[in-house]
Amino acid sequence: AMLEDKDGEYPKQPRAYDDLDSPGMPREDPCRATVIFSLVCLASILASGGLIIGVGPFIYRMVEDGYFSDRCDEGDDGCAAQYDAMTPIFDGGFQIMTWLSCVAGILLRAWGPRINATLGLALLTAGCRLIATATTEDGAGWWMFGYGIIGGGGNFLYISSFHFVYLFANPGVPIGILGGIFSVSGMMFMFLNIPGVTISSFFTGYFYLALILTVLVAIFFPDRPIRPRHIYKVTRPTLKYVDFTSTCKSLCRGDVLAAVKESRSNTREMSAKSP
Repeated sequence: AMLEDKDGEYPKQPRAYDDLDSPGMPREDPCRATVIFSLVCLASILASGGLIIGVGPFIYRMVEDGYFSDRCDEGDDGCAAQYDAMTPIFDGGFQIMTWLSCVAGILLRAWGPRINATLGLALLTAGCRLIATATTEDGAGWWMFGYGIIGGGGNFLYISSFHFVYLFANPGVPIGILGGIFSVSGMMFMFLNIPGVTISSFFTGYFYLALILTVLVAIFFPDRPIRPRHIYKVTRPTLKYVDFTSTCKSLCRGDVLAAVKESRSNTREMSAKSP
């Protein structure tokens, strides 16, 4: 219960972010912070792990392009056997994304956001190249691997972007915006529904887009996370903050393996419940 003071008034309760508004501390200009955060959000929309949520348009375009059509009788494209052959691409790809996301959170602390995000985008770029050049003869496993590292690599960038919320006095709203971007990212695959767009052409274009993003992130992301009351500055890349010993210890911790096992268990349950 809240107690009155001697004047009969309720004392002012501290807000959750009062400590971020201390007078005399440097503060990022709101307009500049908004521009920087908007660019980070745009990068996350284009290249977060949420991309692979757009599995519907992806599978539709694969059927239209004739991938795995050899599973069907002649003239019967879109049969159940064709869809069954493509199901592991998403199921396995989502698992790969989950495992890589576990690793991304650990490496972020050991390597910092610049290296982490750049590594993730390099994985996403490689995944786009694999999908763009894959054929039916490569098998579902090859497609699954490419699809998975697109999602996993994208989450390296996504997880490495949350520290930008501290450009603002109250990071609550930016956290909510960035949190919702993961689902928005899945809409990028809606472009696969455009007539004339193929799996090969779409992912070839995305390969070059991801390559550009990789370079930009390597240049403009900071080596260390932005903290409350800090101002964003463009700095030269450096490895002096990388702690390889801490990285090895973190990756070998038992809770990482436990998280992977729990993820596999949850995915199996979801697959069993799905029709």
